[in-house]
Amino acid sequence: MYRIIFTVLLSLNLIACSERHYSIDKCYTNEQGSLLLSFKLDKEFRKVHIDKYLDTMFFKGTTLDDFKWARDFSELTYFEEASNGLLLVKFTDGTEVSFGKIDQKCRKILAGHLGKYFKTDS
Repeated sequence: MYRIIFTVLLSLNLIACSERHYSIDKCYTNEQGSLLLSFKLDKEFRKVHIDKYLDTMFFKGTTLDDFKWARDFSELTYFEEASNGLLLVKFTDGTEVSFGKIDQKCRKILAGHLGKYFKTDS
């Protein structure tokens, strides 16, 4: 009986945790013209650095699920704000990465910086 209760409670906990998303903490363009995004979830963070001059995007996270990586803009299909507010990036190889929820201010910055590479319904 205790195993059943434990299993049910564990399942409910996993479902509740899976609905949590990173949220935008910082979103700005630095002096060099690079776009910097920082997403937080409790003490964890994700950082995205989009360098237009190097045509490269860098990503770094603090959890085991988040690997440090870099991709060329030639591999990029587009960035998209999904209907739930999550910022997604899609690559030519079919890979899709979700960074976290963005706000209206960041949406405007992304649209200005990324131009045709940014899609949103808002």
